[in-house]
Amino acid sequence: MSESKASTASVKETDRKWFAALSAAAGVLALWAVWFFYADHWQAADLPWYRWIQPALMALGGIMALAASALILARSEHGKPLFQMALGMIPVVFALRLLIVIVFLVGRLFDGSIVERMPEQIEAHPLQIVINVVVVIAIVQLVQWSKKAKSHSK
Repeated sequence: MSESKASTASVKETDRKWFAALSAAAGVLALWAVWFFYADHWQAADLPWYRWIQPALMALGGIMALAASALILARSEHGKPLFQMALGMIPVVFALRLLIVIVFLVGRLFDGSIVERMPEQIEAHPLQIVINVVVVIAIVQLVQWSKKAKSHSK
C-alpha cells in the first residue's frame, strides 16, 4: 500500500512541476506579446486610452502567471487560483477589444468614414491568426484539464 501512495505522490509532484512550467511559459509569452506587439504604440507622442489599457491588462496577466508559477513551485495553495485569475485576463482583454471596436464602429458610422476605410481594416495577418488559434486551443485544453481534475477529486 505504501508503494501505491508513493507513486501517487510522485505523479502529483510531476503534475505540479508541469503546471508551474506552464504558468511560467504563459507569463513569459504574455509579457513577450506585450513587448512585441505594443512597443511602437508607446513610443508615439500621443497615447490615447485604448492604446495602453489592453497591453497593461496583458502585462498584468503575465506578471500574475509568473507569480503563480513561483507559488506553485513553493507548494502554496494560492498558486493555482492566481494562475486561473491570470488566464481570466484573456476574456477581459477580448471583451475590452470588442468594446473598443464597437465604440469606433459606432463613431465612424456616424461620420461616414467607415465605408471608405473598411477594405483597409480587414487585413488578416498570418501571425495574428496563429496566435488567436493557439490561445483558443490553450483555453479549451485548460478547461478540459480542469474538468478532468474535478472529476478525479470526487
